[in-house]
Amino acid sequence: MIAGKKAAMGPAQLRLKAIQSQLDAAFTYCSTAETALTVLGRVENARRAIEKARRAAELVRAHVNEPNHVPADSVGRINERLTELDTRVSSIEARWPQLR
Repeated sequence: MIAGKKAAMGPAQLRLKAIQSQLDAAFTYCSTAETALTVLGRVENARRAIEKARRAAELVRAHVNEPNHVPADSVGRINERLTELDTRVSSIEARWPQLR
């Protein structure tokens, strides 16, 4: 590699970066939902944010399950983050009835 230049990424690496960005966005939606609930008391805004987080997770799951879509050594970590996301979404949703 020439100094100052990055090596080109292969397609699987590019898809991995995209998946990581989708997961980051999903966690940001969770933060938005938490703020909507705890600071603003806006359950409907929280529901919309959680729905966006769920959609992002569904897309990631669909792609991770495709053979050779992402590097094989990345699948475990992606699945861990999906589990963390599911736990966080459930935690937020558990608070909805308390606000009615």
